[in-house]
Amino acid sequence: MMSLLTRCTGSPLLRPALCSALIAASPAFGQLAPRLQLLEPAANSRNASPAASIRMRSTEPLDAQTIASSVYVAGRWSGPVAGVVSLLDPQTIVFAPARAFFPGESVSVRVSSALRSRAGLSLRGGFATGFWIASAPGSGSFALAQTIYLRDPGEVLLQTYGVFAADLDGDGAADLSAVNEQTDDVRVLRNDGCGGYARTATNRLPSGSQPSTNEGADFNGDGRIDLAVGDLLGNAISVLMGNGSGGYAPAQTYPTGVMPRGLCVLDLEGDGDLDIATANRSSSNVGLHRNRGDGTFDPVQLIDGGGFGETAIAAGDANGDGWADLWVANFASDTVTTLLNDGQGNFTALSWANVGARPWSIALGDLDDDGDLDAVTCDSAADRASILRGGGGGHIGSVTSVPVGAFPLAVDLGDLEGDGDLDLVVSTYSGASYALWRNAGDGSFAARQDLPASSAGSCAVLVDDDRDGDLDVIGIDEIDDALLVYRQTEPSAPGTQARSCDAALRIDGSALRAGVAGRPPLFLRANRAHFAGLSGPPRAPCVLFTGHPLSLALGTPFGAWSLDPALTMLVGTGALGATGEIALRFDLPPVPARTAPFALQALVIAPTGAVLSNAEQVVVGG
Repeated sequence: MMSLLTRCTGSPLLRPALCSALIAASPAFGQLAPRLQLLEPAANSRNASPAASIRMRSTEPLDAQTIASSVYVAGRWSGPVAGVVSLLDPQTIVFAPARAFFPGESVSVRVSSALRSRAGLSLRGGFATGFWIASAPGSGSFALAQTIYLRDPGEVLLQTYGVFAADLDGDGAADLSAVNEQTDDVRVLRNDGCGGYARTATNRLPSGSQPSTNEGADFNGDGRIDLAVGDLLGNAISVLMGNGSGGYAPAQTYPTGVMPRGLCVLDLEGDGDLDIATANRSSSNVGLHRNRGDGTFDPVQLIDGGGFGETAIAAGDANGDGWADLWVANFASDTVTTLLNDGQGNFTALSWANVGARPWSIALGDLDDDGDLDAVTCDSAADRASILRGGGGGHIGSVTSVPVGAFPLAVDLGDLEGDGDLDLVVSTYSGASYALWRNAGDGSFAARQDLPASSAGSCAVLVDDDRDGDLDVIGIDEIDDALLVYRQTEPSAPGTQARSCDAALRIDGSALRAGVAGRPPLFLRANRAHFAGLSGPPRAPCVLFTGHPLSLALGTPFGAWSLDPALTMLVGTGALGATGEIALRFDLPPVPARTAPFALQALVIAPTGAVLSNAEQVVVGG
């Protein structure tokens, strides 16, 4: 008797459509390509643990041999994250990070089409999703901590428009890359680990190119953060590869559309490497730059952005299908467009919404905690920010607005208070301010605070620059070429050990002085992995202790000792690494209920003598 397959392939009597249907129904040919869903943390969630493991569920059993090489995780500021990838069961992928994420940063998760099911079918178009890391509870009140001027002696105007914050040297602290429109260069300021900065490098870009918009990512897959810059007058993008020691290699430049005002990074076709998209205002289109896999790019593909005067662009999954879509703000038509990705990097305009006049910048995040991405634009000629709710399926829902200062140029999102929602910061050029609007948790904004610029508020970076766990605001002033570092104010308590660059202890990336000066102890989840990190002088010997906390710290020649001497235990000894960092991953066993607080504290032997770190009180619970 002929098999179903033989009859279909060998008989001209059956119509091709019928054969296709019969073959699809056959067990041998009815296998489906796998699709993925992010289980934990939830897609677009806003307060994941800095030590969070990532779980993804496949619709089909997976080939374990294809998993490790297909999963990519990166923090916006902390960069590519190494980790262990495994299968919890035939359909559940687990990624256990080797270090903590930065508090308050967004995290991108990508799985390439190299992932295959046991039946040998690939993950078509790959998978792209993300979430936000919780920032520590902060006061929500900001004070100017320092002003950094970028001009060299004799220089008149750099026109520092944008700054990218990222850990360029792998020491766990965010460094700054300042992009300057008039001098055609990128100037790098390395963070000393506690929010002190020093100029270390200047990278020249093509003369007359007027570099402006920028974003960082690992384009060549070497685990280091690289930088892409849009050159306004050069009608090009410049890509600078990170050298891993706090600087960049010389730029490679690629033509794009005319006047690239906006730039974003995404994996267009799910092949595992990161591509670049630009919004080109004067040519009124979007430029797609496909990565060849080694950090070099194919000639630009220009597509319609769905409006007029495409100026700002952001990437994010608008319809929940696991592929990165594009959100485009159109300067001349006063609209925002969503462009849906078909998984191969081909885009179709789906939804339009009107916003205030002349949108200049766009940012994405789940503002109302419904799981869908929302968008915010700064509307330069309307002196307001527009809030666009995701309507599901890639559609844009309702649009509301909040007033800001005159001529807003940039907008970004972050959890400023550590309350689990995304607040917005809008930089106003003529208003000379950075307007902070606080999210009530449901995407409505009622409380506003303005931080002054020195002359013009051009852009702002929301990052934990001093590594205490809460978000700080670094404002850029392009008239004075200055960086204004606003840090959250905090209560101080006499007799407690302050953070020090000679000895700073961080639990899951934060040096909170938890349990001190009215702060609550840090709550850690049982049956989960966590990280203890210690920083100080490179290669300095160190000792870590744990024990019951003292109600009042004891003064010593090395600083304030905060553990009960009778109940102190030695956890371990060692030495800080070449970057002045050491990290310890620890797994907490299951516990039936919250336990009494215990404390951790370290001693570092610095060149100037022994120094005690801040103490951190911890409570463990289920």
